[in-house]
Amino acid sequence: MACPRFSIVIATYRRPRQLERCLDAMTRLDYPLELFEVVVVSDELNPVSEEIVGRYAASIPVVLISQDRGGPARARNTGAANSGGQFLLFLDDDCCPQAGWLRHWEAHAGSDPNCAAAGRTENDLRANVFSCASHALVQFVENYFRPGRSGRPPFLASNNLCVPAERFRSIGGFSTKFSRAAAEDRDFCDRWCASGWPLGRTDLPTVLHAHELTLASFWRQHWNYGTGAFQLRLERRSRDQSSQIEGPLFYLGIIGSPWSNERAPRALVLSLLVCLAQVANALGFIAQWRQNREEKQSDASKVHEVR
Repeated sequence: MACPRFSIVIATYRRPRQLERCLDAMTRLDYPLELFEVVVVSDELNPVSEEIVGRYAASIPVVLISQDRGGPARARNTGAANSGGQFLLFLDDDCCPQAGWLRHWEAHAGSDPNCAAAGRTENDLRANVFSCASHALVQFVENYFRPGRSGRPPFLASNNLCVPAERFRSIGGFSTKFSRAAAEDRDFCDRWCASGWPLGRTDLPTVLHAHELTLASFWRQHWNYGTGAFQLRLERRSRDQSSQIEGPLFYLGIIGSPWSNERAPRALVLSLLVCLAQVANALGFIAQWRQNREEKQSDASKVHEVR
């Protein structure tokens, strides 16, 4: 069999229902089976994932790789290392591609094969205000840091991302210094651009994102974004790359982002949740800063004791 054109890498961790829904969508893709493969990476040894993937093995070219818990960046790298496609497509387990998804990616890859690009992500949980608030916030940030915006490092989310496989491997993939789903994609974009390669966006390859959130998980998600933002700041400093803090208009834009698609009073509720997300983000950043400082002090004390 010829090498597949696309390798779809799906990192998963304890979300069997979402994974099953994602793989079910794969069976409806309008694309030749011999031209793509699906590599599911379970971020733990989980018999449930084995059972789910096994059910789809007769319908689509899918394999499962299990590893000890290492975070989404490491899981994606594991999937990429075990893929044979010319292009890597990174997809979250709670995202379902539409039928023409691979056809659209094929057209994009054919027009610019050296470009890393993000497709369109639509919120599939309109009744969940936490999911809607988080989606509005992420969309605003993606647009604000869109490729081509002068003076700011571009940002592409990794839940619907197409990357030339050889170039991905040549820069070491995602940094495993990011142990959570937070800022590893921004760091990847930084290093991709530093290599002189193009980043882009395309609205046609669309996935439906069903990230179910409660108040507790919403808070935890944005706390994690804050810890990732601190780690990103450290990585940028290590590369002598500027990491400027955005001004008030940026944060006002985030808070006001729900009003572009919603009407009151729902827009007000979502704006309040976005404010809460910013508080969680800031506290997560501070917590990571304190942890980093304590680790440095501990290391310094150990060196002093040895001397």
